[in-house]
Amino acid sequence: MHNGWSTRLRIARASLLLAAYLPGLATAQDLQGWGVDSSVSALQLVRVEQMGSTANGPLMVLSLKNISQEPISALVVITPDGGNHLTDFFAREPLAPGATYSFPYGVRDSQTSERILGISAVVFVDGTSQGDRSQIEFIKAYRLGVTMETARINRVLESFGTEDVLKGTSVASVIEAVGGPPRSAAEAVESLRQIAGNQAAALDIAASDRKTRFPLFQGVVVTCRNARRDLAEIGEQRKSSAPESAQVVASQAGAQKSLPVYATRIRTLIAKQKAELEAMR
Repeated sequence: MHNGWSTRLRIARASLLLAAYLPGLATAQDLQGWGVDSSVSALQLVRVEQMGSTANGPLMVLSLKNISQEPISALVVITPDGGNHLTDFFAREPLAPGATYSFPYGVRDSQTSERILGISAVVFVDGTSQGDRSQIEFIKAYRLGVTMETARINRVLESFGTEDVLKGTSVASVIEAVGGPPRSAAEAVESLRQIAGNQAAALDIAASDRKTRFPLFQGVVVTCRNARRDLAEIGEQRKSSAPESAQVVASQAGAQKSLPVYATRIRTLIAKQKAELEAMR
């Protein structure tokens, strides 16, 4: 067996023994044979449940608990297949102290003896972090892509005029102006240069490093796709017989039911995203 996996298995067995004898920790039964190789102290694997199966093996749900005193705004885990999985609560409700985050993972039958979850990095709301520095830089680059693409979409919305004008604007024309997601990192960077402003230097740094170019590109693509989806939902609402004023309700879902309200939400997001990104520097 590879020395790295041998070390991880020893760590996993030790964590299971500690879980069995120390109060307040997850028990071996809770974890169903899973171990943890962690670079952070803020998260603890507290529960593993089988929720079904896939063609390749069982479908598990793994639950991580924030055992720190600070809200967590992003985390990165490494699954047994070697995949890095980023969960970013960017500009959303963070993972509060004591709260639990659960996610699904399909285990291949060939992995039954190597069920070890790596917890490689966390970022807190105040911008501080724990763990692998390269993973933290990955998160920062992803957030830069999200923030700058949100700003680009805001500029598109502003180009149509005031909120009163937006009320009568064709949703299809807004979607067309937003455009589709970029097909490459180079295309993403080019589209962002027009609105970079004081983030131009950060954009150039992220784009010049192959380790951060992909998360930057990913952040742009995800944000563009989400915007097009939200705008399409507004278009569908307009086709209904209900008056637009009745469609705007005081909920997160309802906050996207008209173009003016959506434009306001985008402006609010930009301010929050920029503040959180700045805190990571």
